[in-house]
Amino acid sequence: GCVIGSEVSRIGWAGQGDEDVDSLPPPAFEPSRLSERRLRMPIACTLDDTRWQALPGVREFPSSHDAAFGKAAFVSVSFDAARAAASTVHGIGGPRPHLETVSLLSPLDHPNGYAFEVLDQVEGGAALRYRLPEDPAKDNHARNVEIGWDNALAGQVGHARLPDGGAVAVGDYESGDRVNHAQPDLLSIGEGGVYLRLHHNAGDLQETWYFDGHSSTRIAPVNWPLPNRSGARGEMAHTEGAHIALMLFERGTAVARARRDGAAFAFDAETIALPEPSAFGQIQSEHIAYLGNDSGMYVQTQSALGARATAQFFPFRANGSVMGAPVAVPTQANLADRPRPCSATELTSTPRIDAAYLPGTRHPIVVSDNSDAPRLFLSSGIVLYGTPENACARALDAEEIPLDGATARHERVLILLDDLDHTWLFRVAGEASEPSAIQYRTLKCHFDPDLDVPSEVYRASGTLVPRGG
Repeated sequence: GCVIGSEVSRIGWAGQGDEDVDSLPPPAFEPSRLSERRLRMPIACTLDDTRWQALPGVREFPSSHDAAFGKAAFVSVSFDAARAAASTVHGIGGPRPHLETVSLLSPLDHPNGYAFEVLDQVEGGAALRYRLPEDPAKDNHARNVEIGWDNALAGQVGHARLPDGGAVAVGDYESGDRVNHAQPDLLSIGEGGVYLRLHHNAGDLQETWYFDGHSSTRIAPVNWPLPNRSGARGEMAHTEGAHIALMLFERGTAVARARRDGAAFAFDAETIALPEPSAFGQIQSEHIAYLGNDSGMYVQTQSALGARATAQFFPFRANGSVMGAPVAVPTQANLADRPRPCSATELTSTPRIDAAYLPGTRHPIVVSDNSDAPRLFLSSGIVLYGTPENACARALDAEEIPLDGATARHERVLILLDDLDHTWLFRVAGEASEPSAIQYRTLKCHFDPDLDVPSEVYRASGTLVPRGG
């Protein structure tokens, strides 16, 4: 062997060590004191002279997760539980900001006896509705199963209907005040369509349906050779012209794949990230992302000692290795102080990443109002494209930072970096006893390096970095 450096340590000699100790444990990390204030270039915004307007049926703030889909500034799921109806709301920017609604499931006059669900997904939104058995002793099958989806990333809206969804089992739905809540094992948008496994407790041991809006495909049940599925969840992907079943462990740090091999399934697995990152002084985030129409796993790994971070995108594959060759993608640390907008080529040739903030990468945002006190926000997630060496950004969202003595307004900002004159401010409205409702106003914004930022911003996480780091 050889030694790099001037010192070497060992356990035992010539293999004669303590048999119970065959490796050194990872070092204990003591994070250095975060003591230096650091922010990115401030953004100054002014509220337009418009009234608050409703986002009909929307219950959660649009965020970077929902931002910058084609021409839409954001896409939010919307529902009316009293009529078992679902849609998506597209916020359209430009000179005349407005909303466009895409219907997923049309309203029912009498939704009693139906099970209903609507899900916000990385691609947009999906909804499910079916009629429950009126007399289970005579007919216990789910009838008239309706599915609607809006894949805003690909610009596809689809609807499908399944006359018979099979026998309704325990766990398939929960009773609700206005409508019964369907609990499918899987309702997931994929490339070209949507996947459905209707029965909650059956898991992968039931057929998976794939709908593309014109036809349907039945995919055989998968009997995974796994003794323990703790911390795992099932998924499906449509890639290289094939449907593949996936099992994601620990949010995707390891991926198992079931692919057709003749009349049976062949199983493969691959690890793409540390299963216990904290043991190695790392902070890790993982979620599904897209490069064009190809889905895969995005993994960002950050040092617990500072703002150093790297990120990669691993595409799912139907043949050969489980994951394709990793693609290096940017983190927020790779952005310029004033983020560069993305070109049309970058939007199609590099992965779309919803990246979390890192220490020292957050933008303070001050919103002025002629009739009210200023508001303070701090950027959070950012939609990134490009490469680590040449990163660009499309949108960022920002959380509210209450000023001293001020009551929290429960608001959030969404900024499209190529449309700063048409920024969106959201708030929660309505009585505490009623379901939350979201309203919006529009703003005009610009980057201002000389903006005076209130000191309260430094109480938030991500505004301090290691001294000299």
